[in-house]
Amino acid sequence: LPDYVIGNRIGLPTGSSRLFVTFYGPPGLRTAELDGEAVGLEAMSEAGWMAYGHFVTFEPGQEHRYRLEFELASGGDDDAEPTIWEQPLLRRVS
Repeated sequence: LPDYVIGNRIGLPTGSSRLFVTFYGPPGLRTAELDGEAVGLEAMSEAGWMAYGHFVTFEPGQEHRYRLEFELASGGDDDAEPTIWEQPLLRRVS
């Protein structure tokens, strides 16, 4: 693809993406890992939720795995399920 599609202005390899990744969860983030290594996430409040984020670079064909561990308050609903949102994506219409 041409450079105006897959290029960038920050010196990354062609086809790379630098994204701000955000996770939403309860207060009390205990640990965060990116590909098995500790990573620092910026804590912020967003729309009444706690949000934890940072910048990450994806090179062509690369994937990353995160693992977050939270300190959960006791006395809550033991059967409560986590809230899971799906990113709205463009779908092809035939």
